[in-house]
Amino acid sequence: MNNDNILDFTIGNRRTGPYNETRFQPSEFSDIKNIVDSNFQPATPGFGPEGEVTPEVSTDDFQPATPGFGPEGEVTPEISTGVTILPVIPILRYGYMRFINGYVGNIDIYVDNDKVANNVGFGEYTSYYIFLVGNHRVRVYKAGTKNKLYEKVIKIKNFSKYIGAFEGNKNMYSMVITESSCNKTNSNIASVRFISISENKTYLDIYVDDIIVIKDFYHNDISGYLALQEGSHNIKLTRAGTMRVVVEEPQLKFDGSNCYSVYILGDNINIPIQLRVLKENI
Repeated sequence: MNNDNILDFTIGNRRTGPYNETRFQPSEFSDIKNIVDSNFQPATPGFGPEGEVTPEVSTDDFQPATPGFGPEGEVTPEISTGVTILPVIPILRYGYMRFINGYVGNIDIYVDNDKVANNVGFGEYTSYYIFLVGNHRVRVYKAGTKNKLYEKVIKIKNFSKYIGAFEGNKNMYSMVITESSCNKTNSNIASVRFISISENKTYLDIYVDDIIVIKDFYHNDISGYLALQEGSHNIKLTRAGTMRVVVEEPQLKFDGSNCYSVYILGDNINIPIQLRVLKENI
């Protein structure tokens, strides 16, 4: 079945499982040596007598120079060195990260020692936060308590965008961290990918406008980007290999030149399977 609203799709970037922890790489700071060198003007020697000459200084009737009167008080004269001294200003490198809660309870989120999100409910998500490049410790607590559910050190890369999706139950918690590899363009095409943090361990088929685009999608799977014409689309998930509908959203709107992550949440037991659409662009 053909549909002109659906363009190119690849699942080559698909992977399973949470983001691997990486080691710390310290931020780099600017080196001003080249700036100083380029402003330095060496003294130019004058011309002396020809041949090897060692000048002699007469000591007869030597009169030391008499200093003139300067301003009252102790004054240290300033001597020009011909070098422009510039302040050392580090180049701040930073990235962006936002969070979504796929856990059935409310949570507080800390990064390093700062609380960045308070009382985030199931299916709720935050705005982007700015973090310096390097290692940061993410901790998740049950809202309003010191009951820690999760802790991990993550690495933020320069000018990169991340989404941290918290999930789990029965003391088994994790955070699926995805980095946006999609760039905003000036077009009428939207880039859309799917990410499953559903606790329902069932394989799913994903349809867009009644066309199957992904088969056997499973817990913690991350698809590649699907190119869609801007506007509203019907998104439907069925049990793999059947037409039994698990969830259907008939009018999900996507704007052209933007990038989206569609999260699959719920366990279909206590909470129905549902979708959340997060825009990746800042």
